[in-house]
Amino acid sequence: MNAMNAKVFNRKLVLGILAVVMAIYAIAYLFEHNRVSVNQSRSIEAQKQVLDRQIERLSFIPKLLSADTEIVSAVTTPGTSHVQAANLRLAQAQKDSGLDFAFLMDTNGITVASSNWNNELSFVGKDYSFRPYFKGALLAQTSTYFAVGATTGEPGYFIAEPVIVAAKVVGVVVVKMALAAPVETWEGLNFETAITDEHGVVILTSNEQLLYKPTHSLSADEITAIQKERRYPVTSLGNKNAIDQFSHYRKYASNLRTEPWQYMTLVPRKSYHFMALYFSAIIIAFVCIGLLLFRIYRQQKHLVAVEQAHSRELEKQVQDRTEELKRAQHALIAESNYAILGRMSAAINHEINQPLASLRLNLASLRKLIEKPSENVKEIETTVIDSDRTTKRIGLVIATLRNYSRNNRLRMDKINIAVLLDDVISAIRIERPKMSKHVVVTNDASSVFVNGDKILLQQALLNLLYNAIDSVIQSTNPDVRLNVGRPATGADIISQFNSEYASDRTSVIDDTQYYVSISVSDNGAGVPTHMIPKLFEPFTTNKDSEGGLGLGLTIANQIAESHRGILHYSGTNDGSMFSLLLPVITKH
Repeated sequence: MNAMNAKVFNRKLVLGILAVVMAIYAIAYLFEHNRVSVNQSRSIEAQKQVLDRQIERLSFIPKLLSADTEIVSAVTTPGTSHVQAANLRLAQAQKDSGLDFAFLMDTNGITVASSNWNNELSFVGKDYSFRPYFKGALLAQTSTYFAVGATTGEPGYFIAEPVIVAAKVVGVVVVKMALAAPVETWEGLNFETAITDEHGVVILTSNEQLLYKPTHSLSADEITAIQKERRYPVTSLGNKNAIDQFSHYRKYASNLRTEPWQYMTLVPRKSYHFMALYFSAIIIAFVCIGLLLFRIYRQQKHLVAVEQAHSRELEKQVQDRTEELKRAQHALIAESNYAILGRMSAAINHEINQPLASLRLNLASLRKLIEKPSENVKEIETTVIDSDRTTKRIGLVIATLRNYSRNNRLRMDKINIAVLLDDVISAIRIERPKMSKHVVVTNDASSVFVNGDKILLQQALLNLLYNAIDSVIQSTNPDVRLNVGRPATGADIISQFNSEYASDRTSVIDDTQYYVSISVSDNGAGVPTHMIPKLFEPFTTNKDSEGGLGLGLTIANQIAESHRGILHYSGTNDGSMFSLLLPVITKH
């Protein structure tokens, strides 16, 4: 009977251990799945924003080229000189902005000028009328497209912008960018990353084996359309084995804001099981170690109990002799403890009385502020809602800039310059926290108001501050200053300008109108002399390829002009200073 009971007990014990192991494995699997999901969501959002920003920055380039006089002349009055001038302009735009190619087509889809006109793979004379981006641009709208180059065989992102003269499309400007920068950053990640187009086909990826593979089955019409457009190779589009490749991965995806694409990360399913086994092994190892330590503890406790039993007899023999000594010792310890307790109480009383008094005073002051609102309460409320206001400001900046780049419609309001500066500095502290401590703000005008679009003016000042911060970021003693001067008349403003500023820049200034000057200065390297004449032209920059497209000052200058003001540059002995001059509507 005892043997039977032992077998039943052992069987239950084994089943119980298996159940515990399976439960640990299930918990570890769920933990790993949740951990990966959170990490992938954060990674996707960060990488997606980088790609969206790069695409948005690229969209400015064809818009600027489509309005260029040399580009327009090449399609309206064709001739060798005009075409060559357009070739040089496109080549310069490619060099300045880091594009792969830029070219100009007529309304028949024939390339008439190209940035690689003098290359053996020149696009000049090539017919790209079959491309959807050309057809879309003929409808007088910006058209984008990702495809493998028909001439070069290299994939890239195309942006086509119509060249419009007298409300009629006379040509199409196209730029191409390989979008290689984000792909290079993916190579350091420990999972596969991919971008799929509107058909669900991988167009960018960190794993070349997945390139141009569909994530789901495509219809015959979709495959035919892709083949007709010569978008990318179609050999694997109808291959079920290619689609089955994605079944080995768990997909995390999010849609891009700028294109009908999907950014996704692919985590091998087997990695979840591997990590679950890994965590389970760690947990089981800790449990086993804990059980072993508990067993050792029990053994040691038993040994201690035996030793204590042997020592009790000896202790009892000396207990009577030492009782009197113990009483005396206890009395001495008690007296010492009381003395220590008294000193500690006095020290605590001294140390916390003053902070408590200060705290009570602060609470009383806060109670009065709540009962009777004041500027301090408004400042506290403003600080509390600052984070929410900042996120809204980013969204408004993006939306406002997009509308501004399309039709120049402004939302004009009465703006307090002091409030405008506070919002700008708050944004700097959030977006550039390490460098914000080097920004010094001074305001010599007590109450000045202008009429303008608050978001655009914030963006213009942020562009100037970002440039200043970037110029001193490597300096051992960086110094960036944001200053508001006292309002002055247009005549006084013009008299202060350097001689190199021509009359066309000051023609918008009214001699009798008062203007406020908001200047941003730094102690950086300054602007090279040869760049000053074209400082506010597009693609003018002395930064490296990762530093920007040279559009920040262009946009800031356009914002100044749209507000009937100007953006003025003046070099200093140890840096640069940019001044945004705006007409004042109220001053004190």
